Amino acid sequence: MIRNDSTEKRVLKRRIISVILLVLSAAAIPFLPFAFRAGAGNDPFGDFFAQKREPYVGVVTVWHIVSFKPYVGSLGSWLEARAKEYLSSYNNLYFEIRSYSKEDADAELRRGSAPDILSFAYGSADPCDLYSGDGTEPCAYPYCASGRVILFDPSKTDRMTDEEIAEKAGSVSDLKSGKAVSCITDIRGAGDLIRAQLMDKCPYFEIKPLGSDPELVQYIGIAGSIDEKKLPYAKAFIDHVTGKASQKTLPSIGLIPISDKVGAEYEQDWLEALYTIVKKYSPSPLYRDIEKKRGM
Repeated sequence: MIRNDSTEKRVLKRRIISVILLVLSAAAIPFLPFAFRAGAGNDPFGDFFAQKREPYVGVVTVWHIVSFKPYVGSLGSWLEARAKEYLSSYNNLYFEIRSYSKEDADAELRRGSAPDILSFAYGSADPCDLYSGDGTEPCAYPYCASGRVILFDPSKTDRMTDEEIAEKAGSVSDLKSGKAVSCITDIRGAGDLIRAQLMDKCPYFEIKPLGSDPELVQYIGIAGSIDEKKLPYAKAFIDHVTGKASQKTLPSIGLIPISDKVGAEYEQDWLEALYTIVKKYSPSPLYRDIEKKRGM
């Protein structure tokens, strides 16, 4: 075999150079972020680890006391959607929405639990338990409402006056079973009977709006026992719930917005008519001092 020393030397030299380049490339990897920062004016790794931390890191708890319900869906789910929107601007902050009956909420309080924010219908919470700043500020703000309607069987009430139809009103189940010629209910009750009628489980009826009801207004306020570090976030969340963007979404679940800056539209004529009546009445914020409590 003929041996060519010059060829072997060239091959060996190339291998040595390749190894050196490989070692240098590996050594340069840790310095790449600094090179990017110098060349592009930012440090993606540094930016990631230097994300803004809020003064409070943790969970803000919202208790929603269930009373009246929307035409469809739940107000608790609506609050969860608003919390998700609100949290998009914050890091390391979380909201937990808990829906309770009045009885279950009272039981939780007796066990030592307490909310940071409370959503409740008028009359189902004591304003004295809510935060009101120096004592002169409102402790809770209205953010949505339902309304009263009367449902009636026109074939059995065609000769009755409106007053007589109201006097004959029975329960929702009585109208559904045909035992009553009419019933007075809220938006959810009407919706449930409409859905029953569509399934041929309820006699035909018509609907007339009646108006507002103090018990059909939902308020939102801050618990008096809230940690002061959570206070700015609780206030900002309430501003978000009562703001125009959030209020615009209430008609989609069949509730009436409180904000007079929102022009609501509904698919159902009776709901549109009810909105027209209810919006003329604007419920006021609640105050801790009973003498200043200006509800309906």
